[in-house]
Amino acid sequence: MLDLFSDKGLSADQIVDIVEELGQQYSPEQRYRVQYDSEGLIGRHLGEALRARALKSNRFESFGIRSWDKPRDPQLYVRIRDELAGHLARFPADGSPVLALAPDEIA
Repeated sequence: MLDLFSDKGLSADQIVDIVEELGQQYSPEQRYRVQYDSEGLIGRHLGEALRARALKSNRFESFGIRSWDKPRDPQLYVRIRDELAGHLARFPADGSPVLALAPDEIA
């Protein structure tokens, strides 16, 4: 199970460093995917840093999520951000390594 933590004032590159450390710790043998909140200036900068590092390392894929969009399952979730948290809660059950970030809550 992933540990949850919070920090403030991190740069996009520092967040990507943490993502890579977590990926190495929890998924050392396989590629993993990173889903992040791509809304706003912070989300845009984080997305740029994630894509650049993903191209260089080839260890993970990054997927920006527009957190205020409507969810795929409106019966269960109000916003995509809620759906993303729901998928993170099921992380151990489906076995696919996924790291989810909400950069506006980190920075």
